[in-house]
Amino acid sequence: LDSGSVSLTSISKKIEDTEERRRLKAIVEEVSEANPVGVIIRTIGMGRSKDNIEKDYNYLVKLWNNIREKTLVSNAPAFIHSEDSVFKRVIRDLYDNSVDSIVIDGKDAFQEMKDVVKNMSSEDEINIIPYQDKVPIFNKYKIDEQILSLYNPVAYTESGAYIVINPTEALIAIDVNSGKSTGDKNIEKMAVNTNVDAAREVVRQIRLRDLSGIIVIDFIDMMETKNKRLVEKTLKDLL
Repeated sequence: LDSGSVSLTSISKKIEDTEERRRLKAIVEEVSEANPVGVIIRTIGMGRSKDNIEKDYNYLVKLWNNIREKTLVSNAPAFIHSEDSVFKRVIRDLYDNSVDSIVIDGKDAFQEMKDVVKNMSSEDEINIIPYQDKVPIFNKYKIDEQILSLYNPVAYTESGAYIVINPTEALIAIDVNSGKSTGDKNIEKMAVNTNVDAAREVVRQIRLRDLSGIIVIDFIDMMETKNKRLVEKTLKDLL
């Protein structure tokens, strides 16, 4: 974010959709009209609402002004700015409307998170809960088990089906298996239900494992075109 006399908005080249680029540019020019600056919309900005972008913009302007003011009154050498804390990164990069609450362990950490939320957005919008159970927070939510599971090539779905993830040098192959998901007597119905369930888990694992590149998914065979389209739509919407 750089100060300037002329508003200049740049959109990440990875955002290829023309309408989305036009929408994002219009939003930035509107929120920055009173204070013209140069702004670059990162890839993560794709699909974000005006409110989200405006909050991030206001946060960056406030951050830049703090850095500038501190620089002007400091005598070198002086510590001016450090990388954002984990609390700021959580709110900026991970928090969205799908998150019900954020649980924080430790009084100091809880207060720091409240301060971050207060500076970055309306505190009423984010539900921050202090963790007070005697059981360590990682044990309570089985965090260690979940981290270890990321090294397991097999991931199970809620219906009892499972996917097998095999990374290779050229691509990532994901195989869908029905497993215990055999409750439906109709084979086609069983296949589509299992595939839709597996599609959700595939997307979840892609995010958790930070997978990228060419990803090939071998779903269970289906006969009806509408069912194939349903699985494709599920993947597309979730991604």
